[in-house]
Order: sequence, then structure tokens, then C-alpha cells
Amino acid sequence: MSACDLEVATVESMAVPPVTGELAEFVARSRWDDLPSEVRADAAGAVLNLLGAMLGGASDGSIRLMLDALKQFSDSGTTTVVGRCERIDAASAALINAATANVLDFDDTHSPTLIHPGAPVLGALLALAETGRTEGKAFLHAFVLGAEVACRVGLAMHPRHYERGWHITATCGVIGAAAACAKLLGLDALRTRHAIGIAASHSSGLIENLSSMAKSIGVGEAARNGLTSALLAQAGVDAAPAALEGRFGLLRVACDESRPADALDGLGHRWEALSKCAKPYPCCALIFPALDACMQLRKEQGFVPDEVESIHVTGSPLMLVRAGIVSPSSEREARLSIPHSVAVALVRGTARVEDYLEAALADATVRSLAHRVTTSSDDSFGSESAMVDVKMRDGRSFNARIAQGRGTPARPMTMGEICDKVGELARLTLDAAATERFIRAWSALERCDDVGSLMPLLVPQSA
Repeated sequence: MSACDLEVATVESMAVPPVTGELAEFVARSRWDDLPSEVRADAAGAVLNLLGAMLGGASDGSIRLMLDALKQFSDSGTTTVVGRCERIDAASAALINAATANVLDFDDTHSPTLIHPGAPVLGALLALAETGRTEGKAFLHAFVLGAEVACRVGLAMHPRHYERGWHITATCGVIGAAAACAKLLGLDALRTRHAIGIAASHSSGLIENLSSMAKSIGVGEAARNGLTSALLAQAGVDAAPAALEGRFGLLRVACDESRPADALDGLGHRWEALSKCAKPYPCCALIFPALDACMQLRKEQGFVPDEVESIHVTGSPLMLVRAGIVSPSSEREARLSIPHSVAVALVRGTARVEDYLEAALADATVRSLAHRVTTSSDDSFGSESAMVDVKMRDGRSFNARIAQGRGTPARPMTMGEICDKVGELARLTLDAAATERFIRAWSALERCDDVGSLMPLLVPQSA
């Protein structure tokens, strides 16, 4: 036997947990009433947060381009595009709505893996919910399970999958979207496994594209492909039984050192949904603790930007890799820029949607201060922590260290804060009265008899 044959035999003889089948069984047998109360409570806030992100992102130029490109091939205007007057086919709506949720970098974040699971899962579910009568409980249940599956597949591949350049939100999001739609369609365990397996063949997305419009397209494709994977499985299309953990399955192909068992560890008992948080700022989550430090220093010291000599940010190595754009030239690059984020927070005391738009990038005071920002990494810092040191021209110095930034499991946004954020974002598209109606109705989603009846609340009155 050759060395190659011996290696193959050794790999095939290793005991690998049946991840695909176990996740499918988990999804198919799960009941809403069996979920922990905190998981059920979190679901409504998570959906509301994502709908706010969709309404806020609906006017982004890239969304208009996506609509123009896709509607010419859409023969049916059956499905709502959140925040827009246009209607389009269900598959394209899944893509656009997921992309819209992600386009401002204001969707949710799973802290252990940095997956933003909500956008692809909710984008797919919204489209499916308009095809037939869907109760709010069933919708929320499918959302929870889809996000859980996406995050657990991510746990099996993080961090090596991410380090190789895969955009984990898209690659794992498609698996979660398929699982969620399978649940909403009422598929049994076998067909749910097929849906997950079909989705595994759609798993794609590149970090190289994160500073471009293609980033949100990848997230949108995860929603569309997750939806179609479930529909194909419902129709009888099958997939390999070990599409995730098999010798040539996703976990081994897309990751050098995957850990299949991590996807199943504590399944049904430890909920990754509780490690998934709404984002307080519309930028890369790794910047959050630095922003918190800046807000704290500005409040405590009240210094004038022109008096600052230098600013130094210390954080995790991953923060510098993912958010290390020094001189951003676009809104998307600004959301991945520590210097811009730090400067705008110190100058304006805020980090809102408008603080990452072209006007903020052109702000002379912000630009000047950003040029005085330097960064370094320290392995002792986790992704939730950072330190900011400020030196003044008169010799004074200040610093603030944040151990747990806002928007992490240790410091999650409250429901009141989420509603405030959602209201601010929704008013970019809806008037004040429509915003109030939307928040009131969708906050009570668990008691809704038909989710489709709530969709008109997500469309401007001019429709």
C-alpha cells in the first residue's frame, strides 16, 4: 500500500460524527415550546433588529443595482422587497432582502465565529412566508434553528476556514438558510438532510470581496440558495448523507483543521443563539471595543480634536486583519477601518450610519484625526476587547481599556436599545407613524397568525 493509500485509509477509518444527519434530526424534531424561554424571547428581538437593518439599507445604491439586474429576469412580482416599492420573484427577493440586511454592517454577530447568521436566514424565510399562511411562532422557530445550524457549522471550521479567506457568513449562512426553510416547509429529517446537503454545494463567499458590493451579494446568494435547496429537497432531490463531514464534504474541503464534533457539542442544550447579538454600531464588530473606549474618553475628558497629537489602538490580531484599512475611499471601506471609526467617534461622539457615509469620509476634521491613528495587535486581547491611548499636544495622555465591547454576549443591547436603533433605521425609509406601526406589529410576531400580513408594513406608503 502506498503512503497516499495509507493516508486515505487512515482518514476513512477515523470516527467522524454524522454532523449532517444529526443537525437534520435536530431541526426536524425540534418544537417551539421546548425551546428555552430566553431563546424564544431573543428571537423576536433578533428579527426586529434585522428588519431595521433592512429598512435602513434599502436605499443603498447597491440594492438598486441588484434590483435593476434581477427584475429583468423576473416574470412574477409576488414577493416583497423590504423598504422598496418594487416586488419581485421569491428567490430574488430572498437575495435582495438578505443583502439589504447586511449592506450597512448593522446585522447581528455571533461572537465565537463572527458569523452574521440573521441576514441569510431571515432573507430566505421572509420570501418563503409569503408563499402561504405562516404563523409567527413557526416563523420564529425556523429562524432560531437556521441561525443555530449556521453558527454550529461555523464552530466546526473557525478560525482556519476564515483564515483561508472564506467569508463565513455566506458559507455557513446558506446551510442555516436551508435548515430554516426546511423547518418552515415541515420537511422530515431525511429531506432536511438533503436540503443541508444541497446547500453545502452552494457554500461560497470570499473575504477578498468584503470591501465591495460583492460582499452583500454573497450574503444574498446564501439566502437564495438556502431557499432553493430546501425547495429542491421538498421536491425529492437528494444529496450525499455526509455532505458536511464526509471525506470530500464541506468541513474537510473548506477547512484545514475542522472539528466536526464541535458542531454537535451541546446541541439542543447550549444555544448559540445566546452568543449572537445585535450590533450597536454599523461597522465591523471587531472595532466595537475601540469605539466604546473612544466614547468613554470623549465623555470623561472632553478634549478638542486639534489638541490631539496621536492615538494608538491595541487589539486582537484579527481586529487588525479584518478592520485594518488605513485610508478608506468608500463607505464600505470605512466600515472596515479602525482609523476612521476611532476618529469619527472622538470628533462626533457617535458611530451611526451617517458617520460612515461619503460626507463623513470627506470631513476634514475626521480625516485629519484619522491620520494620527496607529494600531498594533496583542495576543492577550480577545475579539471583544481593545485599548485606546491618546496623547495630547500639551503632554497629557489618557487611555481606556474595554474588556467586553457593547454588542457582545457579556454586554448585549437591551430590547429598548434595539427598538431605538430599529426606529432610527426605519425612519430612513418609513415615516414616523409607519415606523411605530411596524415596530409594534413585528414586536408581537409570536402572536401573529400570518406573517405575510405584516409584510406591507415594511414597504413605504408610496407603494
